[in-house]
Amino acid sequence: MHNLSIQQSEILSFVFVGAGALGTFFGGIWSDRIGMKRLLVTSMLLATPFAIIFPYLHGGFSIIDLLLFGFCVLSSFSVSVVFMQHMLPENIGLASGLSIGFGVGAGGIGSVFMGGISDIFGVSTVFMILSILPLVGSMLAFFLPNDRSEKRLKNTIS
Repeated sequence: MHNLSIQQSEILSFVFVGAGALGTFFGGIWSDRIGMKRLLVTSMLLATPFAIIFPYLHGGFSIIDLLLFGFCVLSSFSVSVVFMQHMLPENIGLASGLSIGFGVGAGGIGSVFMGGISDIFGVSTVFMILSILPLVGSMLAFFLPNDRSEKRLKNTIS
């Protein structure tokens, strides 16, 4: 694929996670303005092309792509936790645990699964599979209840 050294791979990982930290911060701010559901759908949709093109980029272009991909895909992380808390208002601890625990657990299980696929079919196959996941997440988020209308309804009742 890219034949990177461990140090180069670590730098790219840092770029992705660092941009994701910024994305998480700004995602929270933007979700207050446009709504949580809209942010979830948009961030995943925007992340998809960056995930698709990453395996074909080299040098500075791959760093820029990872910056944008990390920012977009992780901007919805904290918002997804809060959205889950809104969906289970009587069980906020359970909602938080499920959303974070499922994400971390699925990542751990998925890394083992994707490692097996990589051994059999190659790294490029894994990249193609993983690049489709944000699109699937965006489509699933589209079917979530609209948080903006619920806020208006609660404000009207109060």
